[in-house]
Amino acid sequence: MNGRMNDFPVFKIIFQYLFLVYKLKCISLAALLNKVVLKIKTKIALSILVFASFFTAVQAQKKYRYEYGGGVGFSNYLGDIGGYSKAGRGFVLDLRPDATRWNTMGYVRYKFHDRFAVKGAVNYMRIAGNDWNSKNPGRHYRNVRFRNDMFDIQTNLQFLFMNSNKPVGIFSKFTNLFIAGYGFAGIGAYYSNPKGYYEPTDEWVSLRHLRTEGQREKYSMFGVCVPMGVGFTFTISKRLQAHRFGIELNWRWTPSDYLDDVSGGAKNSIGENQDPTKNTGGYKGWVNPDLLIGGANGQAAYFNNPSTHLPAGETIESSGLSGNYGWQGYQNGKVVNQAPRGNPNRDSYFTLTVTYGVAYRANYTKSRGKKIRSIRL
Repeated sequence: MNGRMNDFPVFKIIFQYLFLVYKLKCISLAALLNKVVLKIKTKIALSILVFASFFTAVQAQKKYRYEYGGGVGFSNYLGDIGGYSKAGRGFVLDLRPDATRWNTMGYVRYKFHDRFAVKGAVNYMRIAGNDWNSKNPGRHYRNVRFRNDMFDIQTNLQFLFMNSNKPVGIFSKFTNLFIAGYGFAGIGAYYSNPKGYYEPTDEWVSLRHLRTEGQREKYSMFGVCVPMGVGFTFTISKRLQAHRFGIELNWRWTPSDYLDDVSGGAKNSIGENQDPTKNTGGYKGWVNPDLLIGGANGQAAYFNNPSTHLPAGETIESSGLSGNYGWQGYQNGKVVNQAPRGNPNRDSYFTLTVTYGVAYRANYTKSRGKKIRSIRL
């Protein structure tokens, strides 16, 4: 055959060319197959990587994300009763430490991000106020006094502005300390039932149903609050558990002016039209006691104007302020008393709570060299 091919050089050249083309095609096909296999391997590797990352993230979410605990502390309020020697001022400028009462709390917390957590809490507290402790003569002789045992439930979004993922202080083999700081805001609901002290029977009486400012309808015992504040936590971690101590300041704004049962005069009140023949535009919360529930000798009249029953040895006449309290009748078609029983500003309350909680499913990792565990707080 080779001899014949040699006799025909043209056929030899054609044959070599076809053989070369066939060989090149085989090489190209093999390269193509290698590229396809490489792409498949790459996609498989990426899929495995994505799945592993997702699985790791899911596992990380499950570790040291949950916390539950409780706390005790102090409560106070900002409203119409009490205050210092000056006229009522905004926010904490009118706060009286001697009106501080107690607070208890239970909570659960879930951290869904390195910087964010959501917290649900239930609080039970008492707020109180007493005009007799004020150095402002106008409030002092008004002599209004109340207390209110409140419940609230709230959900807050926390932002961690400070978070020590590495332990601080003295590193020990078994215990480490971590510090975190956070700010928060949220939404909540509260239950309120203000009471006044009724001296004739030595008891605290619910004021809502008495409608002490002549309300035609009782104000609601329930309302919405907007909590906001700041807190710090100190976490002591051990091998399988973590104990978290904290302190939290929580202020709640409310749309109500009746946490203390005192306002500047209720809308749709009998006080707005105590005598249809006269101009009653001067109504400021004082009501003719004969029109209140129980009449002039009833509990509603007693609490509408407590200046008539000052402590022993005190008289309203000696203060020179007697014309500023209670219903004074009419003069020239207008009510005599122009001094308000309260102000129309909204009431608010706050708590300062020391907390203790247990965080679980911690993610411990040991660093090289030193036996120090890092943890996500």
